[in-house]
Amino acid sequence: NELWLGSDDGLVLNSGISNLWTSNWKVFFASKKLTSKTETYAFPNPFSPRVETCKIKYSTGGVRAGVTIRIYDFAMNYVRTLIQDAQRGDDINTIDKNEPAGVIDFWDGKDDYGSVVPNGVYFYSVEVGSNEPLRGKILVLQ
Repeated sequence: NELWLGSDDGLVLNSGISNLWTSNWKVFFASKKLTSKTETYAFPNPFSPRVETCKIKYSTGGVRAGVTIRIYDFAMNYVRTLIQDAQRGDDINTIDKNEPAGVIDFWDGKDDYGSVVPNGVYFYSVEVGSNEPLRGKILVLQ
């Protein structure tokens, strides 16, 4: 009596398939937990912009703050600004109060001109308020 649905983002479970629309659904995202407020990562990694979207997960420390995310190529040349001073906020995880739940933003693998970037290593910077930027890398393979 269970219905499982899967996608690139994770799984969905419905335990009461006799009445799909009024029963409870549970969502399992395909991302790992953040272990600190200064951690960030991107997934899937590597990713293909022609097939999927890259998700960038980070924490704002449980407060609302202006967030800016920028993408750079391997030589640290500017590629794209995903969001500029956008208000984001993550709630503290309800299971473990000391663990940040995280925020997810998306990169479609395109530059500021709308062109898909070539294969290679890209770096991203997540600026949360006036805190030190969080940084990570993304491998683009098509």
